[in-house]
Amino acid sequence: MYIFVITTMAITTNFYQYWNIYAIVGAVLFLISDSMIAINQFVQPFPYAQLGIMLFYYLGQWGIAYGGCKKIKD
Repeated sequence: MYIFVITTMAITTNFYQYWNIYAIVGAVLFLISDSMIAINQFVQPFPYAQLGIMLFYYLGQWGIAYGGCKKIKD
């Protein structure tokens, strides 16, 4: 259910009229981060999982925040 909700969030960013490419890419990166958590926890642990998860998480959050602020500023 959680993956369904996160995937829906990433897809719907494409339809929101005030979001831009930064927010869309950020949402996809956030989705990748959460998918990596699920794979690492429930499928098979993989090397450097924590590094990859946090890297995609912070880049995703930055993209979402920057995309939102950029539109407000424009």
